Amino acid sequence: MKKKFTLIKFKSKDHIFNYCKKILSDSIQNKKKNIMFSGGTTFNDFYKKIIKIKNIEKINFILSDERIVRNKNFLNSYNIKKKIFSKTTRLSKMNFFFDIKKYIDQPKKSLLKKLKKDYDNMNISIDLAFLGVGNDGHIASIFAKKNKKYPENNLFSISKKKGENFYRVSFKFSYLINLKKIFFVVFGKEKKHLIKNLSSLNFKDNIFSLFLRKSKSNIIILYA
Repeated sequence: MKKKFTLIKFKSKDHIFNYCKKILSDSIQNKKKNIMFSGGTTFNDFYKKIIKIKNIEKINFILSDERIVRNKNFLNSYNIKKKIFSKTTRLSKMNFFFDIKKYIDQPKKSLLKKLKKDYDNMNISIDLAFLGVGNDGHIASIFAKKNKKYPENNLFSISKKKGENFYRVSFKFSYLINLKKIFFVVFGKEKKHLIKNLSSLNFKDNIFSLFLRKSKSNIIILYA
């Protein structure tokens, strides 16, 4: 099949994030400020770099996914906002979407409904996304296998990974594959198979492979 992505190799994770920092800085300078970041820990070191970018506080920081849990230490939003961004006063002005504690007491369908309403009210489209990939190829809490059908609407869906005792909420696969531009960041020995198999894009039960086959986005894969 025709390759639908650009693959760029780097010496290290740090080199990847320096490159991403430049991309983000240029985007802000060009008035593109609606930026999506995936949850998890992939970008923690990246966040420490971007706090130094001029006008970074003006972006709309949009999480692709979040865990539906009450323990704040397990929340992507808490770890980003409190443990990293709180060290820089000006970042308190940043528009951050979404903070799950606003929706946590709602039944799942109501949670999705309110989440969608708040996002629709922002009246934006994503200019750029930085997404990570799990060892098993999952993206933004979207996993290959589902135990059952969970609530969803046209923008968001709820999922539950086998073996976990909590749920997750994320932008839907059908929404993510239509974003304008996506930078996937892949590093570490445990993820080398994801890059090795890109030539075929047919490895079984892998959301990353499916995403690359289905996506209409401008996709750049950065790996080390």
